[in-house]
Amino acid sequence: MDTWKVKSEALGDVSPKTKEVLRRATTTVRVYQRVEAAFRAAFTWVRDNVPGGGTLEGFYATSLCWLEGKGLYGGGPSCPGAGTLRHPAFRGLGSGRRQANDGHVWTAAIMAAATSWLVAFPDHNHSLEWGTQDGDLAVSLFDGKGQVVHSVTLPALLGSEPEALKNAVLHAAREVYPNAERWDKLAPAIGHTLDVARELLAEQK
Repeated sequence: MDTWKVKSEALGDVSPKTKEVLRRATTTVRVYQRVEAAFRAAFTWVRDNVPGGGTLEGFYATSLCWLEGKGLYGGGPSCPGAGTLRHPAFRGLGSGRRQANDGHVWTAAIMAAATSWLVAFPDHNHSLEWGTQDGDLAVSLFDGKGQVVHSVTLPALLGSEPEALKNAVLHAAREVYPNAERWDKLAPAIGHTLDVARELLAEQK
């Protein structure tokens, strides 16, 4: 997707003020284009890299957007995902980095891509939350009645990127911990999946 800087070159020799007026007039269009590009990038990556997606590829792509919105690289236990690197699915968007001049607008677009998929359900009441599947930590789609519709484990979605897997688990721990009931329910999966991530990271060294 071309940036406004590239698009504005087609205007030729017009005044800076005219360019600015047109930039503002097309802002909403560019926002929608970024959201569409973000979901398309996630969907393409999932289709090419996550086996067995099938009819769930849209859910997997949405889950990946949801996770990328939190940050998946850099930082440490106290600030997971604070680095500038993005998941490979999103490195072709804009500058491809979270901490770049365009990083905030693309992060917003990636998060909006997840939200847009969720609000497409007729009841507008579905949500993504941390869950478990087969003993692993998972991203789960809940309906308005609190029932799990779909789940994808973090190792299945992020196993090829151990650092992203590790930081996703740390996000989950930080978000779940204040709720004693949820912590007791998810702690075994959180611990197990963090062990998986650490083992994969060790294999990379």
